[in-house]
Amino acid sequence: FLDGGKYVRSTFMYLGWLCGADEDYAALRASASLELLHLFALIQDDVMDGSPLRRARPAAHVAFAQWHRARGLAGSADRFGESAAILLGDLCLVWAEQMLRRSGVGAAALARVWPRYDTMRTELAVGQFADLVNSSQSFPTLEQVLDVLRRKSGNYTVRRPLEIGAAMADCHGDVIDALSGYGVAIGEAFQLRDDMLGVFGSPSLTGKLARSDMEAHKATSVIV
Repeated sequence: FLDGGKYVRSTFMYLGWLCGADEDYAALRASASLELLHLFALIQDDVMDGSPLRRARPAAHVAFAQWHRARGLAGSADRFGESAAILLGDLCLVWAEQMLRRSGVGAAALARVWPRYDTMRTELAVGQFADLVNSSQSFPTLEQVLDVLRRKSGNYTVRRPLEIGAAMADCHGDVIDALSGYGVAIGEAFQLRDDMLGVFGSPSLTGKLARSDMEAHKATSVIV
């Protein structure tokens, strides 16, 4: 599941680092840890959405359910698959922080990272909950939908990775503020495009089934 992604978040974190420091393998390794954090989010997102595909392959909970059936284990294969996928997601969350902590980046730099890293993880969880209760039947406004979009994906995709990388490099506050503003705009554009692909995209392009948000009556930016 780590293979074949776009490496968006890790790339933006490293670009944030390069705004204040030279190329560095430890910083690159620290940035790459966001791939494990992203994997945690994808695995749990697929469980919550009941998505059968991820990156054109069976989602983790589906693969675990198939593993259960192939061995003739007792109990519900689907329930086992979801439970095992949640545990794998938890492991990825632990491994992500472990990889960042052991990246070789100095203690002072990591101390600047942790508050922003915690904020990003909190926003991700709150955004996921907001997405769970997101329904087109409640007729939300576009601004409400965009707020969920920023919390669930926009900040976590571009803004926070850029800020974390820049803070790790000890960039001046003005630089971090500029990156933050840029990250908000690009993160929102990224998610708006994702909403479009969720309706009009194909599995060969997105790696997952289209129309699932519509079938779940989610109030995406396209629907609203």
